[in-house]
Amino acid sequence: ERNRNSICAHAYRLVKYLLKELNDPVSPLRAQVVTGVEDDGTSKLFPTVVPADPIAPILDYLDGYLNRQPLVSEKDGDERREKAPVRLAWRIDAGDKGLNLVPLQQRGRKRGSGWTKGQPIAVQTLSERQHELIHTSADERVLRALRKEQWHYYYPPKLSFNMVEAVNALVRHEAVYLNDQPAEVRRFTFGIRIVERPEGLLLGLALPELDAAESQIKLTCYPDGIIGCLEDRPIVLVCQCTHAQSEFAQGIWNLPAFPVDRLDALRERLDRLRESTMVELPPSILGPFVPMETTPVVFLRSNQQGSLECGLRVQDACGRMSLPGEGVLVYPDVDEGQPVQRRRNAQDEILRARSIARALQLDRAHELSEWNWRFVDFELSLRLLEDLETKARESGFKVVWDPNSVQSVRIVGSITPQSLRVAVSRKKDWFGIHGHCQMGEREFALAELLEAIRSEPAPGYVEIRSGEWAKITDGLREALKKLRDATHRNRKELEIGATAAPIMQELLEAQIDFEAPKAWRDCVARMDRSRRLNPVLPASFAGTLRDYQLDGYHWLRRLAEWGVGGCLADDMGLGKTIQALAVLIDRQQTGPALVIAPTSVGFNWVREAERFAPQLKAHLYRETDRSEFLENVGPGDLVVCSYGLCLRDQAKLAGVKWGTLILDEAQFIKNSRTKTSQAIRSFQADWTLALTGTPMENHLGELWSIFRNVSPGLFGSWESFRDRFAGPIEKEDDDECRLALSRLIRPFVLRRTKSEVLKELPDRTEMNLYVELSDQERRRYDEMRLAALGEIDQIVGLSDTPDKRFRILAILTRLRQLACHVGLVDKAWEGDSAKLALLVETLRELKDEGHRALIFSQFTSYLALIRQALDNAGITYQYLDGATTAKARQERVDAFQAGESDAFLISLKAGGTGLNLTGADYVIHMDPWWNPAVEDQATDRAHRIGQTRAVMVYRIVARGTIEEQILDLHSDKRNLVAGVMEGTQSAGRMAVDELISLIRGEAL
Repeated sequence: ERNRNSICAHAYRLVKYLLKELNDPVSPLRAQVVTGVEDDGTSKLFPTVVPADPIAPILDYLDGYLNRQPLVSEKDGDERREKAPVRLAWRIDAGDKGLNLVPLQQRGRKRGSGWTKGQPIAVQTLSERQHELIHTSADERVLRALRKEQWHYYYPPKLSFNMVEAVNALVRHEAVYLNDQPAEVRRFTFGIRIVERPEGLLLGLALPELDAAESQIKLTCYPDGIIGCLEDRPIVLVCQCTHAQSEFAQGIWNLPAFPVDRLDALRERLDRLRESTMVELPPSILGPFVPMETTPVVFLRSNQQGSLECGLRVQDACGRMSLPGEGVLVYPDVDEGQPVQRRRNAQDEILRARSIARALQLDRAHELSEWNWRFVDFELSLRLLEDLETKARESGFKVVWDPNSVQSVRIVGSITPQSLRVAVSRKKDWFGIHGHCQMGEREFALAELLEAIRSEPAPGYVEIRSGEWAKITDGLREALKKLRDATHRNRKELEIGATAAPIMQELLEAQIDFEAPKAWRDCVARMDRSRRLNPVLPASFAGTLRDYQLDGYHWLRRLAEWGVGGCLADDMGLGKTIQALAVLIDRQQTGPALVIAPTSVGFNWVREAERFAPQLKAHLYRETDRSEFLENVGPGDLVVCSYGLCLRDQAKLAGVKWGTLILDEAQFIKNSRTKTSQAIRSFQADWTLALTGTPMENHLGELWSIFRNVSPGLFGSWESFRDRFAGPIEKEDDDECRLALSRLIRPFVLRRTKSEVLKELPDRTEMNLYVELSDQERRRYDEMRLAALGEIDQIVGLSDTPDKRFRILAILTRLRQLACHVGLVDKAWEGDSAKLALLVETLRELKDEGHRALIFSQFTSYLALIRQALDNAGITYQYLDGATTAKARQERVDAFQAGESDAFLISLKAGGTGLNLTGADYVIHMDPWWNPAVEDQATDRAHRIGQTRAVMVYRIVARGTIEEQILDLHSDKRNLVAGVMEGTQSAGRMAVDELISLIRGEAL
C-alpha cells in the first residue's frame, strides 16, 4: 500500500509538471517534445493544445485526492513520508445488553504524542490477517480467546471472543478502553466479604481494594468467570472462577441484609468456605485488618527438554505461596491473644513483581501467562541464574526450586585465572599435572574442570558437575580446551608431555597460580630459545634448498632446539632427506646420528649425505664390522641402519647415546605392537624425528604408534588416545574431537603437498582403463564369487576375532587375484588374460611414441606373468621386488634412468619408497590397492623433483569385479591424512562388516 501511494504521488507531480510545461508556449520542454506542427498550428504529439481552463478541474480533482490521502511530506515533496506507528487496541463496550470486545487499529498521531481513536476491525478480518495485525504477545493471548460458534444450522460458524479469557489476557495491556475511556484491567480472586451496614450485615464479593457498597459496579457473570465494570472509574475487574462461583456472584446482590445476632448461623458454613475461598468479616466481629508481609519469590523449574521455567510468586510467613495479588488475600489469625485479619497488599505485590520482572529482563523469555515464563535458549537460562544471585540481594526476593523439577540448575561462581591453581610434577617420560578451582566455599578438581570443558552447550558457561554451572571467558575456555587435549589420564592421575609447554605458557600469561619443578622450567626455557632462534643454513651444506625446504629446515631446527620430536610429513619427492641432512650438520656436535630406514633406502641416504653433507661421516651399518663399529662412533658420524637390522642388534644400538634419531619411512612402525617398534623405543636419543609421506594409511592408531616413538608425551597411552580421539573420530565421526586432534598435532607435524609448493612440477593426470574379462575369465570369477558368498555365510556367525578377519581378507585376496589373472589362483590355467593383453598393447603404443612406464603390482607372482608377456612381446624392462639386493636395486635404477629399458616392473611394497625414476613419464597400476596413499607413493617415483614431462597414471581395472568397489573406497581413504592434518573428515580402519559388504557387492 505504501509503495502504491508513493507511485501515485510521483505520477501526480509528473503529470502536473508536464501539463504545465506543455501548455507554456515558451517552455523549452514544449520545444523539445513538440517535434512537428500541423497545418492548423497544433502539435503532432498533442493535436489540441489543452487550454488552461480544462486543466484546472483535473488539477483540483487530484489535489482533492491528495488532501484526502496525503502522500508527500509538506516539508519536502520529494521525500517519502515516514510510516506512522500502528498498534492494536481493545475496547470493552459495556451496555445494557452485556459486554462486547472490539479490536481497534490505532495509528500514531502526526504531531505530538498519542494515538488516533482507532478504526474497528471485524473479528473475522483480525483472525485472517493476524500475521500483519498482531504485534505483541499480549495481543496473541487475546486472539487465542477466539471461539467458533455454530449459532444456526444453515449458516457457517461465527467467530466470537470468550470474554473472560480475553479480558483476563488484557491485564497490564497498554491499550484498553472502557467504552471510550482509557481503562485498566485488574484481576481478582473470587472471595466473600461481609460488611456492616446500618440495616445489618450484607453479604457480597471481596473485590480488590474496592468497597462494593461505595462503588457502583456492574457485574457480568459467565460460566467460567466474572467481569465487573466500575461506573465511577475506568477500571475493569476480571475473575476466572467456577460455574458455581459465577452463579453465586450473580445472585449475591439480590440477597437482603441480616442482623448481626444471626451471624453465628453462618459461622459453620463460612469456616468450611475458608478452606478454599477467601472470606472477610467486619473488624468488629473477627478483629481488625492488619498488613500481612509477603516475600517475593522467583520460582524455578527445569524439565527434561532442557528449558527453564520461571515464575513470580509471593510467600507469607506461614510458607503459603500465591501469585502476586491473587489467591486468598485475608487470613484470620491471633495477635497477642486477640483475633486479627491479616490482609495481603495485592497492589503492592503486583508492583514489586513487575519491578523484579524488569530487573531480571524476563521479557527475553517466552511468556506463558502473566507471571510465568519459559527460557528455551539455554544460554539465556544461565544468564538468568547468574543474575539471580546479585538481583536477589538488591530486590529482596528469594529463589525457590520446584522440588519436582527434573534437575536444579545453579551458577556456583566464575572460573577465572585467579581461581585456578595448577601444579606440575616430574615423571619418567612426562610430567604429572594436578590442581583445583576455588569458587567461594566450593572446590573443583582440575580433572573435573577439564572434562567439563569438553562440551559447550552454552557459550560463556561450563557445567562442572551435574546441574552446577560456572561462568567462564572465551579466552580461558579455549586455553583449557588446549590443555585438556594435551592431557592424558594414567589411572587416576593426569599427565602432560613437554609438548604441552606452549599451552601452559598461555595459562601462565593469564596469571594462574602455577607451581613447577626445575625440569619443567628447563623445558620452557628451551621452548623460549627455540622461538627466538633464527636458524641459518650451515655454510658447509653443499646444496641449495628451495623456499619450502628452507622453511622445513627452520621448523626442524626449532623443534630440535626445543628437544621435542616431530614428524616431517611432506609428500613423496619433496626432499625430506636433504632437509633432515641440513639439520644433522647443525647437530653433529650433540653426538652420533642414527637413521633407521628401509633396506632399499639406506644406500640412498649414504649417497645423499656424501653429496650434500660431506663433512658427515656416513656409514651403512650392514657393511660395517657390527661387533666393534658402534664402540667408536661419535660426533659427526651418521649411521644408516635398516628396520630389520635394528631389531637384530637392538641391544647394541640401545647402548649408544645418540644425538639424533631419524625414522625414515616411519610408516614401517605404524603398528606399535611389533617387536621392531618396541625395540626402537628402547633407543636413547636427545632428539627424534620421523619422516613419512603417509603418517596414516588406514586408521589413527598408526599416527599414535609413530608419535609413541617420536614424542611419547604428546598422546599418552593408547587407551587414553583411543578414548579421547580414535574412538570418537573413527566410530562417531566427532567433529569436535577431529578439530581438537588437528589442533594438538599442528605444531609437531609439517606437511606440504606437491600441488602447494611445486608450481613448476609438471601436471599429473590419472585415468582408469576398464577392461572386460573374457567369457572364460568371467565364468571363473563368478564361480569363485558364488563360492565365497557361501563361505561368508558360514563366517558371519563367528565372533569378531583376528581369525575371522584373516579368513575374510583371504577371500578378498583370491577375488582380487582372479580379477587380475586366473593363473594367480589356478596354476594350470592356459587361457588368455584381458588385463595383460591391454597392458602389452598400451606399452607398444607408448614405446612407439617414445614414452617409458613404471608398472606396479602388489603380487610378485603377477609380475612374473607380466615379465613372460613382455618377453614374448619384445618389450625390454628392468625388474625390482623385495628380494632384490640393495646393490642390484641401485644398478637397475641407474640403468633405467640411463634409458636402457622400455619399462620398469616393480612390486608395490618394495618399490613404493626410496626410488628416483623420473626417466618414466607413465605409471601403470595393475591392481588397485585399498588405500590410494600407497599408490601415490609409488606414482611419486616418477612424479617428483627432476621430472620435466607431464606424468600420466593408468589403473587397469577389470569391470564388474571387486576392483571397481575398491576404487569407490579411494575417496574416503584420501581424506584420512587431510582429516587429521586439517581437521576435516577422515576415514578409519575398515570393519569386518565392511569387508563382507565388498565381497557381496553391496554399497558401503
